[in-house]
Amino acid sequence: MNLDIAIPNEVRAYPVSDAQDRPPDTVRNEQGVPQRTRLRLKKIGCTKQIRIGSWNVGSMTGRSREVVDVMKRRKIDVLCVQETKWKGDRAREIGEGYRLIYCGTETRRNGVGIICNEHEKENVMEVKRCSGCCMMLKLATGEGIINIVSAYAPQSGCSDEEKDRFYEELESLLRGLPEDERVVLGADLNGHVGEENASFEGSHGGKGYGVRNAEGVRVLEMAEECNFILANTLFTKKEEHLITFKSGGNKSQIDYIAVRRANRAEVINCKVIPGEPAVKQHRLLVVDLRVQRKKIRRKCRGGKIKVWKLRDEEIAAKYKVEVKKRKDNLMPVESVEDAWSQLKTVVIDQTERLCGRTRGMRPTNKEEWWWTVEVQEAIKKKKETFKDVQINNSQEANAAYKTIKWETKRVVARAKAAAVDEFYQKLESKEGEQRVYKIAKARERERKETQGTV
Repeated sequence: MNLDIAIPNEVRAYPVSDAQDRPPDTVRNEQGVPQRTRLRLKKIGCTKQIRIGSWNVGSMTGRSREVVDVMKRRKIDVLCVQETKWKGDRAREIGEGYRLIYCGTETRRNGVGIICNEHEKENVMEVKRCSGCCMMLKLATGEGIINIVSAYAPQSGCSDEEKDRFYEELESLLRGLPEDERVVLGADLNGHVGEENASFEGSHGGKGYGVRNAEGVRVLEMAEECNFILANTLFTKKEEHLITFKSGGNKSQIDYIAVRRANRAEVINCKVIPGEPAVKQHRLLVVDLRVQRKKIRRKCRGGKIKVWKLRDEEIAAKYKVEVKKRKDNLMPVESVEDAWSQLKTVVIDQTERLCGRTRGMRPTNKEEWWWTVEVQEAIKKKKETFKDVQINNSQEANAAYKTIKWETKRVVARAKAAAVDEFYQKLESKEGEQRVYKIAKARERERKETQGTV
């Protein structure tokens, strides 16, 4: 790094031999960089930026691969999703190495989840599910821990008992987390906290949107009691980067990302990303945090010898000749163990030389079995139509988008059905029978919530 820094004359007056007695601001290296600047740059170099998002997706059915595509383009490491509407409590690979850990209900109502990219899913230490409206995931990040909480508050038409039960559950979860650990809450809380922070200076940054309502007061009271601050009220943004829900003429801010007040300085930025057609009404909300970099220690897995290459008649014939030649040149030994050891070495070495080894890395499940060119083209066309809706917002543009959206759903459904039929046809063949055990192991591995620990 080339830093053009002017060195004052009073600094040059110090002899090099007296460096230990000089003030920190005057001790410079060969490039002229002060000692304090070097220490600050070193500290910054030991940190990394992690992007966490929150998004009410309406339903994960038929959208999982599209959500992964958005996370990859927007460089989101962890995404809290609401209204997944999937039954059960489990983990699932959804493509490109991304893993969704979710908590659902038996009625396909509500449901929350947390999606981790291929790097962060290895750092999952613990998963805690409270209900279909609240769950927590614990991530290891170097010297510290980040607790990611995904929540979905009852809508305005729900009963007061249901709302009370949700907030009691959420507050109990947040208060039970250790004080020395970071906590990031990504939630659709269905409340308007308003533009001003009157009476709630500790939990509201004073740069929100809209007019506060009764549900917004409850959101701020919950944040005050748990010592949290709403990150998307901390920064001055354009109106489009504050609105999290837009439907027709209705605009509101009901989705929030909150952090502990003690970690407020780690929040670099928080904003809404409009224009993603995967979900029309709710918008993607992201926050950038600066945290300690983790030293990744990956287990070294030895690669396997590609013995299946011996099925090739040419390679098999060459293999037999080479093994016989090396076997005839072996030195005579007395014990059976030594003879077996020599023969084993010959067989393994010759097989590896002719067939080679794998890299020793587990293949990533990219779920490309239905992500065909036709599906990608349909989704691209839907994105273009969605941009017209954002710009014009006319009845013609909305009608065209609605038509394209349903056509895209049909294209995705046909692609999945064709891929499933082809998959089962392969399983019915002789080679497919040998893959059943591998498929079972892969599916069992996908269900594991904690992929690695520190």
